[in-house]
Amino acid sequence: MEALSEALSEVGLTLHPRSRGARREAADAVVRSPAGDECAVVVKQMSLANVDALQRLLLGTSPSGDEAEPVLVVVADRIPQPSRAWLGEHDVSWLDLRGHLRLVAQGFFVDADVTPQRERPTRSSALAGRVGLEVAARLLTEPGVPPGVRAIAS
Repeated sequence: MEALSEALSEVGLTLHPRSRGARREAADAVVRSPAGDECAVVVKQMSLANVDALQRLLLGTSPSGDEAEPVLVVVADRIPQPSRAWLGEHDVSWLDLRGHLRLVAQGFFVDADVTPQRERPTRSSALAGRVGLEVAARLLTEPGVPPGVRAIAS
């Protein structure tokens, strides 16, 4: 919720805790514009928003298409391009913590780059450390043997 609040504030919107109004009972929070427009949201967090995980998530929610229903917003560390396209096709809003916000709802349309809240991972050496050296030695000493996890582990 904090990450979404920060991203929304960058585009001039605010996020407020859930209202107790009848139409917003299922909402986690309400997005407000400076003009007073409001949009109830349900926020779901995940690390990697791949299409399979998103399909399972959408099965667990029941959007009716009714304006009174809260808008689903997926907040994830990473949302790859195929997942972004899938979310758009299914009218789901999202925040990629690497720096992009998309909110589409009645009276709202935001598709903007925002300050990244998660650093892009730096490359690490896959063969670093003692185990990595053992794996590298195995691959070099037996180049004709296909490297399987169990074979290398033994």
